[in-house]
Amino acid sequence: MQTTGAKATTVRNQAEREGAALAAAKTAKAEAAFEACGFEADGYKKPETVIDFSRAIRQTTDIGSVTEAAQELGINAYAAQEPGTNAYAAQEPGTNAYAAQEPGTNADVSDYEDANSAVNISVDEVCCKHQTDRRPCSDPEKEPKQVRNTVIHVQHRDRGYILTGETVAAAIRLLMGFLLANNLLGAYPIVFFSDGAKNIKNAVEEYFSFAPYRYILDWPHLCKKSSEFLSSSIKGMNKRNEVHAMVKRHLWRGDVAGAISYLDALPAEYVKSADWLVKLKDFLDRNRVNIPCYAMRKKLKLRISSNIGEKANDRVVSSRQKHNGMAWSKEGSIGLAGLCAAHINGEMTDWLHGQSIRFAFDDTKIA
Repeated sequence: MQTTGAKATTVRNQAEREGAALAAAKTAKAEAAFEACGFEADGYKKPETVIDFSRAIRQTTDIGSVTEAAQELGINAYAAQEPGTNAYAAQEPGTNAYAAQEPGTNADVSDYEDANSAVNISVDEVCCKHQTDRRPCSDPEKEPKQVRNTVIHVQHRDRGYILTGETVAAAIRLLMGFLLANNLLGAYPIVFFSDGAKNIKNAVEEYFSFAPYRYILDWPHLCKKSSEFLSSSIKGMNKRNEVHAMVKRHLWRGDVAGAISYLDALPAEYVKSADWLVKLKDFLDRNRVNIPCYAMRKKLKLRISSNIGEKANDRVVSSRQKHNGMAWSKEGSIGLAGLCAAHINGEMTDWLHGQSIRFAFDDTKIA
């Protein structure tokens, strides 16, 4: 029996209340940025609003570095590519700025953003166990099994900022407000990193369809996903590992066509399930535009994964909310995630003393 200190229900209520107030304050900051920059209140750009992206497009890795890296890797960095695949060229609404290209060509230097100016954005969802609203639950089938939080980590140079949202769309909307409020949209190249979840990709495309950006499939997740497909489609552990190594070898160089051709040529006796093999090839083909030449990016010291975002997830949600036996209400989980993000962002002192937030990078902290 608890005899001293605050009751658990009191702490929970405080976390929910403060978390909701923090979320409202960030939403207000985002909405102020939308109004000032000619955006709708829901975060969409108005048709008449014009944003100059010429500065962002020019900020690329210098041609000498790209050529040198390509020569060392044996990649023809300036081979011909399909028309309109220039990384930051104008595109049709809703299409990714970096269009599909032939394996290993990476023909334009603008395929490689300048590492010192790019805004790297990692987006991910993290789940924890949902606490039943009533005990005992009258209808377990209708009770949600999980509480979801969307965590976004924004990195620019050596600075970082974490945003959280109840849904992917809500978090992306806050992200748009943050970029506008901090004069990042249009001034610097924008690069998204994700695990390939459709809802994340769709939300990014929906809000950023007017803007040149790059969306990159996180390398560790790409390896994991291909391994999962091969586990169901190839006979025997040794042969499966051999096939996976060859697939990764192609994908590391951005050679999606080569990976698919290799899978097409596998002898029938190696295949356990042709259906799962087709699913892997469909997955690779569907994500072709988001699979760059990781070898070149690694050589140029550019990001190839969302590992910083994964760490943000651990700090904001997982390390506190995913221990064995824990279960959370929706409001409690989301509220605590928002409070943890504010603490990491260096905003808690101003919030506790003046109910205000900076909604900007903390220049005293390194990402």
